[in-house]
Amino acid sequence: MFEYLITRPMGFIIEHIYNLVSNYGLAIIIFTILIKLILIPLNIHSQKAMKKQQKIQPLMAELQKKYANDQEKLQREMMKIYKENNISMTGGCLPMLIQMPILIGLYQVIQKPLSYLAGVDWANASVINEVIRLKDAMVNLGYNIGNLANATMEQLANNSQIQLSKWAGIVGTQGTALEGVSGGVHPWVLNFNFLGLDLSNAPSAAFGHIMALDFSNMSVILLLLIPVLAVIASVISMKVTQAQTGQNQNTEGQAAQMTKSMNLMMPVMTGTEMCLKIKNNINLCHIPIVLLTALDTVDQNIEGLRRGADDYITKPFNAKILITRCNNLIRNRLLMQSRFAKDQISEVNLLAANPIDKSFLDRVIKVVDKYLDNEDFDIGILCQELGMGRTLLHTKFKALTGMTPNEFILNHRLKKASLMLKNEPYLQVAEISDRLGFGSPRYFSRCFKNQYNVTPMEYRKGAKQENLK
Repeated sequence: MFEYLITRPMGFIIEHIYNLVSNYGLAIIIFTILIKLILIPLNIHSQKAMKKQQKIQPLMAELQKKYANDQEKLQREMMKIYKENNISMTGGCLPMLIQMPILIGLYQVIQKPLSYLAGVDWANASVINEVIRLKDAMVNLGYNIGNLANATMEQLANNSQIQLSKWAGIVGTQGTALEGVSGGVHPWVLNFNFLGLDLSNAPSAAFGHIMALDFSNMSVILLLLIPVLAVIASVISMKVTQAQTGQNQNTEGQAAQMTKSMNLMMPVMTGTEMCLKIKNNINLCHIPIVLLTALDTVDQNIEGLRRGADDYITKPFNAKILITRCNNLIRNRLLMQSRFAKDQISEVNLLAANPIDKSFLDRVIKVVDKYLDNEDFDIGILCQELGMGRTLLHTKFKALTGMTPNEFILNHRLKKASLMLKNEPYLQVAEISDRLGFGSPRYFSRCFKNQYNVTPMEYRKGAKQENLK
């Protein structure tokens, strides 16, 4: 869908520009200028929105102080001010949001110039034969093409179209497999030279020449100018934006207040409200949430944790501490999952971090117990009993227990088996197997040994010896 809506129209435009100027780099520059011109009205709108937001920052700062202990009231008053001043929370971000799909589409066109600039159909048999011919010819001519010598047709078509264009320029059309081409310049040859730079190479290619002290190919070495110019252009753009919006050293305090006042603020709901909605949604409540905010009072911390946040971290913060605390959340969950799998009793409290997940696991165990002796019991029946789809059930089980539904059912049956072997010595292994729906004593014994590293009879003997002690 994205290709048909964004990438192909962009490729069509760039292809016509290239046909006019016959230069790859110049075609990209002209296309970029056209996009910038089209986005000028949106950029003007964005600058106006940013100026409006700056004007109300003193009022926002007063509200922050006035309602420091009443977060809900603060959010309502702030939204009221935004509405009265006709300010959109996302107004300043609109040009950036629009540019993102354009950048993605442009990257795809640049990565696959033969598809979009030369109109190559990779499903055509003659095209496939031509790719094979070019690769074999490069090897026969003594060129070192590295890993591309073993690349498949799909890999070359998706990732190496620029290289194929260069090979076409070296090998030429003699013996070509393409239909309707008998001589002259190969139709896949594109002009990548721009102001003395070879744009068919990445700037990183220059380092190899520099490390080898080989300065003979300056068209590649000068590619290092591209990232340098990009940084300079970015700095200039930032300075121009600051000048247009009136930002200077005197407004740094206001910017800090704006950053703080907009913490946990979103166009539809606050961050704590979103957290509460997620934790009350059966499809999402198993996802850990860390609130990162500058709202640092004790009441605000408590409010965030009461809304279901797994952690509440205030600014300024240390990135290493943030990463460590997130890792601890994940590690603790993995430890609980490991303990749950090994314990003889299915304590769902070990896994459930909220009432919804606990209720879900309780329901699952009731259903499994209901069909405990049914060897035909499977995920389909479990989904039907729970009123839940297979994909959601699988995702939720993996997140909560670290197991698939089938693994969870088997684990629960084996826990029941270990208790029966220990507490009901009069039952034969075959009878326990039947009661727990294993189908055959051999299958039951194999599963039990995989779980506990001993056979059912060895486990029973060990349990007896423990009781005698």
